[in-house]
Amino acid sequence: MPLDPRPAGDVNVLDWLLNRKQAHTRAPEPEAQEAQEPQPALPTRSFERKADRLFFKVQPEDLVRVQDHPFYKRMHAKIESGELTMPLMADSAGEVLALCSDPQADAFALSRTLLRDQSMTAHVLRVANSAHYGSEKRVTSLNQAIVRLGLNKIKEIAVGVLLRERIISAPGHEHEARLMWDHAALSAGFSREIAQRVNADADMASLCALLHDIGGPVLFQAAHDLTKSMHAEIPPEVVRTTCSAFHARVGSELAKRWNLPDEIVRVIACYRDREPATERRRSAQIVGLADLLAGWALDPWAAQSNAPGADDPRRAALSISDGDWSAIVASLPRVRAGAMAYVE
Repeated sequence: MPLDPRPAGDVNVLDWLLNRKQAHTRAPEPEAQEAQEPQPALPTRSFERKADRLFFKVQPEDLVRVQDHPFYKRMHAKIESGELTMPLMADSAGEVLALCSDPQADAFALSRTLLRDQSMTAHVLRVANSAHYGSEKRVTSLNQAIVRLGLNKIKEIAVGVLLRERIISAPGHEHEARLMWDHAALSAGFSREIAQRVNADADMASLCALLHDIGGPVLFQAAHDLTKSMHAEIPPEVVRTTCSAFHARVGSELAKRWNLPDEIVRVIACYRDREPATERRRSAQIVGLADLLAGWALDPWAAQSNAPGADDPRRAALSISDGDWSAIVASLPRVRAGAMAYVE
């Protein structure tokens, strides 16, 4: 039976992974002891495929199976006709997102905007003081946080807080929403690791990765409403595959409506392509590889299995050496800790 990639209930998977690592840390057994504790089996291919489908990875055979389903057809029709409801961005949240996406935005403008939203300010400071970012002296103001961590890091934290608290939500699909957030945060961490190795803009790569699946919550909300209107029980696999098929298209359209930079819009639209033919090809390739690694990182047994992407053509296109790729994969604990900073 495949292993479940996430514990039951509302436990955050990243927190569970870290606790599991501590719980399974044991002193070395004496060499003379013959009886050994059985080792857990590594994930099977069926487990990996199950995880893939949770993270918007449609296999051709999956799509073929659902294309004739009434649910898929009605969702497709809603998207084609423009009837799909796109969420509006609250003024304060929209201004924060716009400033964080603007490389020319200064610290004063961002600090002034954040201070108008006390809830977001408090959350940004809490993340800045987390074990991953904090130091012996606590940060007590946004200005201190900007000086301590740098403007670009505060922008990244602000977008992460905005996504987790305001954007990634899907009533009726809370489990998928939690997975989407975990996956986005891990993708951002791996995107930064990859970008630094290939001399790309690590801040923009991380931002693109945080936002690359924003179409998912929109589709899961639409799926919830559509299921109710159809008065029928829709198999979860049909819902997931349908949302997966359209999430890049819907996400890029949502990014346009939110007036996000063109680079982010293009990356969202084509990050899954193995050879994305766009003006921002490198950013899409970086996020695409990070997306693969994020799915792997959510596997509880990731450290015991081979990371995906070693033979991916995007790795060759980015000229990532074997040594650099090994270092990127080995950054797994650091990337997980960075993602956990938002939920500590």
